[in-house]
Amino acid sequence: MNGTPLPLSTDKWTVYGQLTCGYTRAVVETNTPGMIFHRVTDRKMMTNDLGRLIGDYKTIPLVFYYGQFVGGHDDFMRMIGRV
Repeated sequence: MNGTPLPLSTDKWTVYGQLTCGYTRAVVETNTPGMIFHRVTDRKMMTNDLGRLIGDYKTIPLVFYYGQFVGGHDDFMRMIGRV
């Protein structure tokens, strides 16, 4: 079993990040309904655990929509109409 919970196709939004990151905090503070937030304590473990889902993407936050990786902060904000 890995250390990072995988995003589920039944969860509308799944976000992985650190609240010390302004971009992660901005995503979480939108209080978007259906958002599940996973606090990352080990970024290397997170990228190893989620690697097959995110490819070479290395920055946080990592945002998934119904289990599909959509990108990071800017992608999320566009999807919810904030950009």
